[in-house]
Parts: sequence; structure tokens; C-alpha cells
Amino acid sequence: MPAPAEPTDFSTAKSLVFSLVLSALLLGLIEGAARVAAFAKNGWNSAYLIYGLRTVSIDHQEGHTSAHAGYFKYPPHRALHQYGKVSTSIQINNLGFRGPDFPPEADPDELRVVAMGESSTFGYYSPDDQTYPFLVGEALREQLPDLEVRVLNAGIPHMTTDHMLAMLRREILGYRPRVVTLYSGYNDAATVMDATWMQSADRWAHGHLAAYIGMKWVLSKALSSMRGLTIAWSDRGWARHLATVDDEYILAQIRLHEEHYEQNIRQFVELVRGSGAEVVFIRQRMTTNYLSPEYNFRHSNGPPPDGLSYEKEVAWMNSQLQRIGRLSAYEAILLIHRAQLVVLDRIAAELRVPIVDNVAIMDAHPEFHASFVHLTPDGNAALANALANRLLPYLH
Repeated sequence: MPAPAEPTDFSTAKSLVFSLVLSALLLGLIEGAARVAAFAKNGWNSAYLIYGLRTVSIDHQEGHTSAHAGYFKYPPHRALHQYGKVSTSIQINNLGFRGPDFPPEADPDELRVVAMGESSTFGYYSPDDQTYPFLVGEALREQLPDLEVRVLNAGIPHMTTDHMLAMLRREILGYRPRVVTLYSGYNDAATVMDATWMQSADRWAHGHLAAYIGMKWVLSKALSSMRGLTIAWSDRGWARHLATVDDEYILAQIRLHEEHYEQNIRQFVELVRGSGAEVVFIRQRMTTNYLSPEYNFRHSNGPPPDGLSYEKEVAWMNSQLQRIGRLSAYEAILLIHRAQLVVLDRIAAELRVPIVDNVAIMDAHPEFHASFVHLTPDGNAALANALANRLLPYLH
């Protein structure tokens, strides 16, 4: 008589399934509780309930938000009062960008320029009529009085070239610009590039799971050594560099940024020229001689001497790295930024892209710095004058 079959296999599988279902329910409850808690804590903002399902901003009243594919914009027809470093209101137009209304459909004889970039293009320290895109439009209309010229300020704070590419594909080319200008670099450099699968997994979890962010926030409060981790709720919480980094880390990040930035810039040129328009690059200058408690900006061993040009500040920072073997995150961003600028120059030479050298303008006038990367109104005026002159041949 055969022995009865052992029921253990079925029982084990049943127990495993039950455990998995129970674990999933428990994790779901924790995730739901984290979302509801954030929803209640942050002014009953429904964005926290759908975190990870769409890109949103915690600055839901005055800042940008996005229901678009991979990039930020502002709610249309709104005046911002507490955003940026200006005392006057900031006008958001019908398309969700800064400035006067911009008709989506272009007239046959209309010449359009779209200025793409970060907060420096947006004009973080300038009133509406003193951003460089606004001033470019004024200068072009003065020099081309018989032509209809429109300039769209498509600069959005916190954007990287990833977001600009998404905006270009989905929206900007549909406005049929004659020229698209690109002024970027700092935000890319300040964003950590994933070097391992663990970092990629962390970024995914950070972008989709509220409970995961809450756990990181609790840990960061408990352990001061975790100060460099991102803990923000929105996509503005892109991973930041650790507070102090060594030369190995900086070299690895430079290699990753060079590759990624070059890929994006080449795609940008290809898309714009493929639409029949032209690209103009603007070389961006940054400096570490502006500290900010908001961003935890600091120096590893004192600031560089005043009055250094961009290239001399980069050289000084490299000498500091060789001497002490480490830099603060703020200082490391400068070296990554410089590597990206070399990429931009190389692509401009190879693909014959016109370029406006705002590094040279700012080197000659360091007083044009309103911050580590933003421009004063006078700095915007100087850049606008140089950019308008560079654009003229493509608009006649």
C-alpha cells in the first residue's frame, strides 16, 4: 500500500502566498498612511495623494507644477508674489511661462525665438521687464522695426537638460521658432548621476514611494551624517551630492556628467535643426564665492580669492583638491560644471553652433553676479545685447 502524499508542499506554498499578500497589504497601508499624513500636513494638497503618478511641485501656490511629460511649467494666467528674489509680481502667461501672452500658432511672417534654460533664464533676481529674454525681444524689435518678432521665455527654475529635451519635443517645436537658445549647466552639474544599480533603485523609490521618503527623512533627522541625502517630496528633490566628496567621487561624477550632458546637447541640436530652426548656445558662468544657508553651500577650506576669472577659480579649486584630497559639494559642482562647459564648446565647434560667451561677459563684470549663477538686471542687459546681435543674422 503506497504511503500517503506529504501535504507539506501545498501547505508551504499556501503559507508563502498568504505571507506575500499580507506583506503587500501592510506595505500598502504604510504607503497610504504616509500619503494621507503628508496630505494633511501640507495644506490638504492633493498632489501628495498621487505622488509618483505625476510630476508635481510642493510649491503649489507660487511655484511651478507639471502635468506634462517630464518637465515643469506654471499654472497659466497667474501672478506670482513670493517666488524668486524680486519685489514685484511675476507674470505667468497663457502657456505657463514667464512674460506676456504668447500665441501658440505663429503668423506666417512672424519671427519667433524661444529662450530655454534654468532659473537664470527665468530671471530669478529680476522683474518681468528685466529678464534677458524680455530684453532680447526689445532689442530685436528695435533693430528689426519692419518685422514681427516674439521671444518666449521658456526658462524654468530647477530644470536640467533632461527636462528641456522633454519640453522641446512635446511643446517648444510646435510653436515654430526660428531660433532656440540654450543656457544651461548648473542644474545638471548639481544633480548626482547614478553610478550603481543601488543608486538607481534609490532614485526610483524616492520618486514613487512616499513611505520611503518618510523613512529617509526620519533617518536624516536621527543621523547627522546623512545630511547630504535628499528628503524633499517633489521632483525638486533630485539627489544632491554629499556634503563632502573626495577626488575619486568627483572624477567619477565628471565622467558620468560629460557623457550624459553630451548626449542631451547633441539630441537638442538634432531636434531643433530637424525642425528647420537654428540653435544658439550660451556659455554659463558660475562661482563659489556666494554662500547660501538655504542650499547648505560652504567651502572645504575657505573661499577662493576675490576677483578670479572663471577659469582661474576652476584652477584654484583643482589645486585645493590636489592639496587636501576633498572638496565640499558646492565646490565639486564647479568642477563638474566646467567639464560640461568643455563638452558644450566642443559640440559647438563640431556642429558649427553659434555661441554667446557669457563667461567672458561676467569675468569682465563680476558685479553682474546676483548669486552663484543668477544674473543682476545689468547682467541680463549685457547678455541680452550680445545675444540679440548673435541672433540678427538668423532673423533677417
